[in-house]
Amino acid sequence: MDGTLASSNIVQVYLAFRLSGLGGLRRWVYLLGFLPWAVFYILLDLRSRSTFNRVFYRRYRGVYEATLRTWGRDAVSEFWQDRMSPAAQRRIEEHLSEGHRVVLVSGGLAPILEPLARHLSASGCVAAQPAVRAGRLTGQLKGGVLAGAAKARETRRIAAELGVDLARSYAYADSTADLELLECVGNPCAVNPDRALRRVARVRRWPVLFWRLSDS
Repeated sequence: MDGTLASSNIVQVYLAFRLSGLGGLRRWVYLLGFLPWAVFYILLDLRSRSTFNRVFYRRYRGVYEATLRTWGRDAVSEFWQDRMSPAAQRRIEEHLSEGHRVVLVSGGLAPILEPLARHLSASGCVAAQPAVRAGRLTGQLKGGVLAGAAKARETRRIAAELGVDLARSYAYADSTADLELLECVGNPCAVNPDRALRRVARVRRWPVLFWRLSDS
C-alpha cells in the first residue's frame, strides 16, 4: 500500500489521524512534541521494518477502536484520495476488468485500510490487526507485525481462502522488506523500488514500475 498504491507511510497516516480535529495551535504543539521522535523512528526503520512497526504502533495505545474506524472511513476521501497514484488505480481497474481478485496486503492497520479496500472493490484486505481491550487499542498487534515472511504467509492464506493460484498472480511492492511477498507469486513487480529492491529486480528480471502522483 504505502509507497506503491499511495504516496504515504504509517507515520503520515498516524499524524493525519492524530491531527484531525485539532485547531491550529494544538496542531503545532502536537507536531513539536512528535518531532524529537522522528529521527529515532527513521533509524529504527532502517534497522528493522518489523521492529519499527511494532514500536510505532504503541502510539495508538488508548485510542478508541470506534474512533479509528470512523476516521478510516472518512480517510478514503480525506486522506487517500489525494495520495493515490493514478497509474496504480488504473492497474487495479485493469485487474478487475480481467476478472482478477484484488487484495490489499499491508503492514498498516486494518481499521484504517479496510474501508479503502472496499472502495477499491478489493476482495480482501490483509493488514495488521490491533489488539483491543474495553473498546480501546492496547498498542499491541494481534498475531504480531505484518511484515517480511508474515506477509507472504498471510498472502498464501487468503489466496487459499479465495481459491487464487499464486503462480498466476501479481504482487506489487517497493522495498526488500516485502521480498518474501514478491517471491510467493508468479508475477512480482517492483514499484518505486528502493535501491536494494531495484538491484534484485534487475538480477531477476522483474518489471520495475514507477507510479507517481503526477502520472496522467
